[in-house]
Amino acid sequence: MSASTLFFYTLVLLLIAFFRLRAERTRLKVVDGFLTYPGTILILLHAFLATQWIALGIAVAATAVIVGVWWFAYGKRLPPQTSDNITVWGQEQKKPSQIAAEALEEVEKLKKEKEELEKEIRELKEKRRN
Repeated sequence: MSASTLFFYTLVLLLIAFFRLRAERTRLKVVDGFLTYPGTILILLHAFLATQWIALGIAVAATAVIVGVWWFAYGKRLPPQTSDNITVWGQEQKKPSQIAAEALEEVEKLKKEKEELEKEIRELKEKRRN
């Protein structure tokens, strides 16, 4: 049993556990199909071929302790994942105050344009009378 193998197993199991815990409930089948099952099979295959069952057992125990501590300290207070709170970089929504400020600027701009158009209409009417 080497430290690098133990670290590798623990890291991979932690990644699988955290991705599985933070996945949206409607997408668990996708996470399981593309991450959980293949990752578990690869780890078991590696442990079988390298005869590292003790290292795998220690890594599973270490992962359980780390995930358990994280879950009770922080994870269970996180809101459940939904598609609503997923944002794409570069497409952030504007804050309501920004929207209101832009709307007020647009209103002021339209008022000025209205005044200018009314002024032009009055000038045209005066030209017609003359």
